[in-house]
Amino acid sequence: MDFQPSQLTRAREIRGLNITELANKIEVTRQSVSYYEQGKRIPQNSVLAKISDKLDFPIEFFYKMDFPPQKVGAAFYRTTASSTTRSRTAIVRIGELGCVGHFYLSQYLNLPRPDLPFLEFFLSKDTLSYEDIDLIAQHTRQHWGLGSEPITSLLTLMESKGIVIVNGGTVGNKTDAC
Repeated sequence: MDFQPSQLTRAREIRGLNITELANKIEVTRQSVSYYEQGKRIPQNSVLAKISDKLDFPIEFFYKMDFPPQKVGAAFYRTTASSTTRSRTAIVRIGELGCVGHFYLSQYLNLPRPDLPFLEFFLSKDTLSYEDIDLIAQHTRQHWGLGSEPITSLLTLMESKGIVIVNGGTVGNKTDAC
């Protein structure tokens, strides 16, 4: 299997680094990292070991078969106004890896199919008001027959309804969920 340049880009974005920052960490030029990500050069083994160490990804990750970007659709972030584009990109990339993992596992396991109410009219909005969020919660509770009692384990409930939960660790302190 050959070195996959897009996996380097993906790992760098997941760690919230730009090309210059990664170059400084692995002690190469910015142009070298750019060439690695464009597939114009393949990093030497010693450089790849540094990349693996600094990005905290196993070397094998950079040789895994490339996968096409996953269609994420609308992404709503639980964030502060000062959240960076970089942290949002990292969250989307982590979600993409979660989608790939889910796709792989679904070939071998009988996973629950998504069971969500049809709320497409909310996806056309750039931002949601608190009233919108309340309405979505009411529709979803009704669809799942939950009533108004507290939910003892939201993650367990969501997973039982076919919703994939991906914990990507801390990306930044301004965005904590998507």
